[in-house]
Amino acid sequence: MLTPAELAYMAGLVDGEGYVGIGLTKNNLGTGQITPKPVYRPRMSVVNRHRGALEWIVERFGGNILEKPTPEQNATCYSWNRSGSNVVQAILRQIRPYLIIKAVQADLVLEFPANAVCGRWDQEKTLRIRAEKDALYRKLLELNQRGPGHEKAQRIVKARAYPPKKPLCDYGHELVGWNLMNLSNGRRRCRTCHNAQVYRSRGGLPHSLEIH
Repeated sequence: MLTPAELAYMAGLVDGEGYVGIGLTKNNLGTGQITPKPVYRPRMSVVNRHRGALEWIVERFGGNILEKPTPEQNATCYSWNRSGSNVVQAILRQIRPYLIIKAVQADLVLEFPANAVCGRWDQEKTLRIRAEKDALYRKLLELNQRGPGHEKAQRIVKARAYPPKKPLCDYGHELVGWNLMNLSNGRRRCRTCHNAQVYRSRGGLPHSLEIH
C-alpha cells in the first residue's frame, strides 16, 4: 500500500514531466481482416534525466525504462512507460486526487471503455464503442498539443518514420476498404470519423467530448 506522500510525489512527476493519453495503432493479426482496424490503448509516461527517479516509479508502479536520444551532447534522458487500459487506469485512480496539470487528461483516460467487448455479430455496438474510443483519442490529442501546429507535426514525423502503405485521414485511420466512404461530390471520407460524429449527434457519446 502506497502512502499519500508517495502518491502525491508520483502525481507531481506526471504533472511536470509526464504524458497521459491514448495511443492509436492498427492491427489485423489473427483477425482474418484484410483492412487493419484501429486499436486504441491508454498510455502514460514520465521523462527525466535522473534515472533514479524513474527507478523509484518502477519499484512502485511497474513498467520499464528506456533511454531516449537528446540533441545535447553528453546528456542522457530516460523514459518510464506503461500502456494498457487496466494498468494505466489503475495507476491514474490512485494518483488522481493529487493531479493538477494532467487532471483533465486523467479523467478522459478513466472514461475509456476498458472492458467493453465488441460483438462480432453486433456491428452497431462495435461501431459505438469504436466511436467513443476515437472521440477520447481526439480530445486527448488536442489537450496534449505543445504549441501551435504540434499535432500536425507529430503526424508528419510519424509518417516519415513509418511510411503508410495506404492513404490515411487526418487522425491516422486508413482510407481503404470498409473505412473509405466515396461521397457523391467526388470527395473521400473516413467512416470511423463519420461514425464518431453520428453517434455524438445522437447522444451516444459523453457530452464532454468534442468531435471535429
